[in-house]
Amino acid sequence: MNRFGNDPEDEKRIEMLESIGVYIDPRETSWESHFQKLEEFMAQNDNKFPYDFEADELDEEGLALLYWTKRQKTTYRSYRSGEIRSPTMEERIAKLEGIGFAWNKHEDSWMKRYENLVQYYKHHGDTLVPSRYTSDPGLAKWVTDQRSQYRMMRQGKLF
Repeated sequence: MNRFGNDPEDEKRIEMLESIGVYIDPRETSWESHFQKLEEFMAQNDNKFPYDFEADELDEEGLALLYWTKRQKTTYRSYRSGEIRSPTMEERIAKLEGIGFAWNKHEDSWMKRYENLVQYYKHHGDTLVPSRYTSDPGLAKWVTDQRSQYRMMRQGKLF
């Protein structure tokens, strides 16, 4: 029985096998297949991810991708904490981040709002967003919420 080891010809043999459809690592092939489906989903949905939708808005394939993206986030946290090791994880992280994947939806949402406020400041010279700001109706509420949370934190009511 021939086994893959440290033979310099191994890479060439693997390439030869894969060129005719024999995939050595089926988990890697599965990940790539899901990633490709995610890109297709985004192309069909205004560059939105499955986690940008409510579960009841997704069809069966969208739900499957939603669960897959959740597994990616769980794996990411385990990888970053050192619980798991993976030689392919950095490459996967880069691919997902390259299409705008948010590892922490709350943090991503907060940063988007912050960026909107920065743009408002650049345009108006202040951060006093009117409560009925038609260009971004949620921005005034977000700013109010930030101020309220800050006050609560200063009073020791938030941890």
